[in-house]
Amino acid sequence: MSYTIRNTIILVGLFIIVIIGTILVNAKPVKKLEELEKSNKEKSTVLETINRTHPDLANEEKLIEESLENMKKKVLENKKIILKKDNPTLTYQYLINICANFIFDFDVLEFMEEREPGEPGEDLDFSFSTSSNTYKISGEASIKSLYFFISQIENQPPFYMIESIRLNEESVVKTDTVRFTITLNSYYKESGINIKDIPLKSLKFTNLRYNPFYSRIHEPLLDEYELQFLDIYTSTMVGLTSYKVFLRDENGKINTLAPGDKVAYGYLDHINWDKQAAVFKINLIGIFEEKIIYIDEEAQ
Repeated sequence: MSYTIRNTIILVGLFIIVIIGTILVNAKPVKKLEELEKSNKEKSTVLETINRTHPDLANEEKLIEESLENMKKKVLENKKIILKKDNPTLTYQYLINICANFIFDFDVLEFMEEREPGEPGEDLDFSFSTSSNTYKISGEASIKSLYFFISQIENQPPFYMIESIRLNEESVVKTDTVRFTITLNSYYKESGINIKDIPLKSLKFTNLRYNPFYSRIHEPLLDEYELQFLDIYTSTMVGLTSYKVFLRDENGKINTLAPGDKVAYGYLDHINWDKQAAVFKINLIGIFEEKIIYIDEEAQ
């Protein structure tokens, strides 16, 4: 046998061995691939069935993201939060937002920074590095609006602390109005949260039950509401019965009143038939006083 024929036979044999080996090696992966394709097809069928029967699951990822976002908002709304940064512009805008959203008759008239930004906070014993700014807020407002404004600062999430409050009654005429000066501290650190990312909580209106600046005894005050009723001081009684009185006002109109009826700053208390007089209870100075009108006479 020649070398050429022998080499050809050897090469053919090696080639056949390589082919057989390749088939044997690839047979298992091919079978595995067929099994995976079959399994994938079955699972795809199951998934399609689930999506048809439970269409809401198609948005499951979106729902989970929305749920996490809502949880994050609730966390922000239910605790005090250190700000990431603070400056006069951010704080002033925050106070304006409170007024615009919750206290419509309240204006911050004067706002100024008292301490340089970046100074360490000294009023609280924090276990981490924090900085603080101090602001002075001044203005004029009703005592009830000021009370609610303070309540908003104390109960909203951003970490602001009122250091001091000074109040002065504005005037005797404006019994519900005070002049105020508030010293406000803000606290912030690098790992805090930006104030624009902290939503305002919708807080229930907190009413001040007692106004310490209201004078119980005072000079006569004009009240637009009271002026719409009959003024007994400019009226004349022209007649009465045991249960009604008739008064002519300054315009000549006859007004009929029974005990309990409202007049300016008071009411008709009772009729004294024996003395031919009407007895009124009038409150001009903070306490009720008795005023008597007789036939053809003005109030005494």
